[in-house]
Amino acid sequence: MKIGVTLGHAGDTVADTVRYAVQAEEAGLPMLGMGDAPSLFREVYGLLMASALATRTISLGPTVSNPVIRNPYVTASAVATIDEASQGRAYLGFGTGNASVRNLGLPKAKIAQLEEAVVAIREAFLASVDRDDATRGKTAQRSSPLEWPTRVVPIIVSAGTGPRSMKVAADHADGVLLHTVCGDIELVERRVAQLREMRANGPRAGEPFEIWTYTLAWIADSIEECREVLGSIVTASLGIFDLSREVEGISPEMRERLRAFQDEYSFSAHASAEARVNVELMEKFGVTDFMFGRVAVYGSASDVAAQVRRLEAAGVDGILVSGGIPNKQRLIESLGALQSAVGSPS
Repeated sequence: MKIGVTLGHAGDTVADTVRYAVQAEEAGLPMLGMGDAPSLFREVYGLLMASALATRTISLGPTVSNPVIRNPYVTASAVATIDEASQGRAYLGFGTGNASVRNLGLPKAKIAQLEEAVVAIREAFLASVDRDDATRGKTAQRSSPLEWPTRVVPIIVSAGTGPRSMKVAADHADGVLLHTVCGDIELVERRVAQLREMRANGPRAGEPFEIWTYTLAWIADSIEECREVLGSIVTASLGIFDLSREVEGISPEMRERLRAFQDEYSFSAHASAEARVNVELMEKFGVTDFMFGRVAVYGSASDVAAQVRRLEAAGVDGILVSGGIPNKQRLIESLGALQSAVGSPS
């Protein structure tokens, strides 16, 4: 099981982020991600470049960018630049958008738009690599404005509550980042089975495909401490739920409560550890236990290790843990210990 962490959250300077990136690498974590929400966080590719130059082994990329705020070829060029600077350690997390687009007054991308962008970005990488491979008897069949990348950077598609984004991942990407499921092992098992079947029947059947879950985690003997620390970032997962339709594992009554919560959610306070407005709204609408149960892994070190092992047994390859809390140093230390406890990353 692989364990990663996200950095570069609200209030973190460039120097802070680089320091935490180095700490994550030294703790033995194989992966870090950084949010692409320009209205809330520092510019993601600036943070990634600074972190790439300060580290040597850890994989890094945006989690999650989208086709609304950036042209797909701009994204392809940006992440390929990070890949060159890091000597082949970059990946691209990609989805339909959440706070990054809502804070600009823009709609989230449609699934067709997501698919089109993922295909375009991958084609851009393939076109450049095909040109480099021409001397080995390959002929470029694609055209793209990118001329210089030498590697096809892995793409991880962020999937929400429905099967359509999962199919985009299975058909076109190198992995998937499942949101809003990590606390429900039976739902995780169903999602994994669906993804494996989609991959086996899709255009990239037989190629490697990793399944990750986005996870909110805190290790402490006090459950009350865990809930206090995680509250603000638990609320941040609300925007992933598509409540315009029925969602697996959500009763009609809970769906209405979540919709009321979503209607009043403050995206200006999204993932802010200091702002408590969304935590108060979560409690107001009586959805706190549901949200924690779906998106968080927390408790003592042994309890969390057991939960992570259950995710691994369900077919999950890695968990990407949100670092959107004040005490990142303690979080990274505990995740390093957790990585050692559940086995070294392969």
